[in-house]
Amino acid sequence: MQHISSWRWLTLVLLITAVSLGLGGAPLYGGSSALIVGPNIKVIHDNNDQPCHTGFGPNFDCNNLPQNEPTIAVDPTNPNILVAGANDYRLELSRSFKYTVWMGYYRSTDGGKTWNNSFVPGYPGDISSEGRDSPAHGFQGMSDPVLAFDSQGNAFYLGLIIPANFGYGNSSKEGVIVARYADHGAKYMGTALVTLEPTTAFSDKPCMAIDNSGGPSDGNIYVGWTRSPAVILFSRSTDHGKTFSPPQVVLAPKTSLAGFPAEARGCTITTDAKGNVYLFWRDQNICDFVRSFKGCQELAGDQRESISMSVSNDAGRSFLAVFPIQKIRPFDQVFEDATVPPGFRHRSFPSAASDGQNVYIVWDEKLTDQGSQIVISCSADQGLRWSKPAVVAPATTGYQVMPTVTVADGLVKVAWYDSRNDPQFSPKNPLMRRLDVYYAEAPVGCPVHFPASESIRVTDRSFDPNLKMFGGGRVPFIGDYISIASAGGKTHVIWTDNRDVKPQPVTNPPCDPKKLETLTQGCRNQNIYTATITKGP
Repeated sequence: MQHISSWRWLTLVLLITAVSLGLGGAPLYGGSSALIVGPNIKVIHDNNDQPCHTGFGPNFDCNNLPQNEPTIAVDPTNPNILVAGANDYRLELSRSFKYTVWMGYYRSTDGGKTWNNSFVPGYPGDISSEGRDSPAHGFQGMSDPVLAFDSQGNAFYLGLIIPANFGYGNSSKEGVIVARYADHGAKYMGTALVTLEPTTAFSDKPCMAIDNSGGPSDGNIYVGWTRSPAVILFSRSTDHGKTFSPPQVVLAPKTSLAGFPAEARGCTITTDAKGNVYLFWRDQNICDFVRSFKGCQELAGDQRESISMSVSNDAGRSFLAVFPIQKIRPFDQVFEDATVPPGFRHRSFPSAASDGQNVYIVWDEKLTDQGSQIVISCSADQGLRWSKPAVVAPATTGYQVMPTVTVADGLVKVAWYDSRNDPQFSPKNPLMRRLDVYYAEAPVGCPVHFPASESIRVTDRSFDPNLKMFGGGRVPFIGDYISIASAGGKTHVIWTDNRDVKPQPVTNPPCDPKKLETLTQGCRNQNIYTATITKGP
């Protein structure tokens, strides 16, 4: 008996150690059930670093080109059906234009175990009737993907369309589009043009929500985006995505901190059970976009940026006054700034969700001497008052960035990138060589209380986020967001991952992603991965 008890004690110690370290696949204990992370699944069909013999196209990434900024949605009528998307560069070798990125469309019918790959029709070289009929036909790029399902199992795919000679100050047009997929995301039904504007306007960072409340506005599609530098726009569809209303200005240009031009970016949108529409964004200082970052911040003094919002109580016909809900200290990492060590671009953008009554918003907050952590705030009175920001997953080391939030099964569910496992971490340095994805959940309610020290590692391998695959091998980039979706007791997290990339040897010159050769080290095989989180017995 004593021998058996010793082994039980040793097993308990090892289990507690594994949970505290957040080992991938280990259970997270909260209440009476354990959280279990399934295997990390690569969404992209590619050549797995082998020579390419079959050519390239939307169904197969033969040359192992990058993908980033993933989005995911689960069919509410069948939780085994998932759709996902990303900025997908697999056509880049076939084009000589500056921008060759298109929105990949990936679908799973087995709960995320396997995935089909395709593109939204209209991509360069698409000669199908669907492609020729699309308002995206003739554009060189499509980016910034966002996916959502309505309550009937129809999928909607939001993005931006980019001309071949995209750039500030030219006369080309860019636009916002929404593609429609019926039959649980299996059948493409067409693409609607939300707006088309000169590239001098520079549309960016769109967001979307669909009213699935079952009320009078059920099925309405709500879309927001930024027109640079500081205009927040909104449009809605009341006919299941066939047409969209003319853009209405929710936030007009304004003066910024310390006299610098204002920026408003990173919108996120959600709805409640009454059909109210909540549109959020980050009000930020142009300091974040100039090279003289230090001097700019000194002039701005201690004026803090904010998460701001506006609410529509009439299903998106009009919006109430804009107001800040939280002052923030964002953790931003700007790779253009030559005064700091190189690091991938990161900006603190919010993510919002609702349980029908309460509204939740998460973002990453910079700490004085500890990196950054994910915080959450909530409102129980339709956005009038907001709770004090609470840390989702306290950690003594590392950066936590790019949070994404959803609500399902009576739980608020949050995922994010986390560098707690990086031995090179220092608050004085940017995010360095090891990045993971972590997850935590808490019962709905406002204020919301996440159990202390109960976050779980989703990635089964750390990856280096600073591999330079863009800008001719000079710039690291993993996108500006990750995504989460949940239904039927299963939660799906999707992220950009560099685990399959072979770093460029220091003796080699910078690689050129447009060279027609396979396996150019350091330029290839950034992929999209996903994992499913379930409750154990």
